Amino acid sequence: MMRFIKQNAWGFATTGAAAAILIFGIALVYQNYRKEAAVPQYAKDFTLNDFSGRAVSLSMFKGQPVILNFWQASCIFCRYEMPILEEASRRYSEAGLVVLGVHRTSRENLASGRVFASELKITYPLLIDEDAKVYEFYSNGILAIPVTVFIGRDGITASTIYGSRSKADFARLIEQFMEQNK
Repeated sequence: MMRFIKQNAWGFATTGAAAAILIFGIALVYQNYRKEAAVPQYAKDFTLNDFSGRAVSLSMFKGQPVILNFWQASCIFCRYEMPILEEASRRYSEAGLVVLGVHRTSRENLASGRVFASELKITYPLLIDEDAKVYEFYSNGILAIPVTVFIGRDGITASTIYGSRSKADFARLIEQFMEQNK
């Protein structure tokens, strides 16, 4: 009987420790996943080709509010977010808003990105980040998809969102961003 209790106690302790490690790991990932950039910094210029092969530089949109959205076709959250960005692109186009989708082709092929964008009827410019250098800079080393970066008319990064938000929350963030960039 005593042997049975010792064996079960060891099993419970091992299971409890494993559960605690798992919960801590999930909390750490979640914290990074929902983190927003707090320190404003000037947006770094870059040049990437769009899906048509034309070179597009961030500096082409100097003085305009820009939303950079890093995405992958394999990302279920991206499928949810990109139509919201499409709607914002149309709604705020007269106010100068530029939405740029940046496809991480270092993680998947361009063909899957083209099919994905076509299915979602995305009309804003879609850029190709073949070596993920632009993603690495703007994601601040946090591995997440999608990553959405709000860059004000002044060229300063207003905020960076890692992961997805609810439609209402995301729409509210875009509206606040545009209100600040009149």
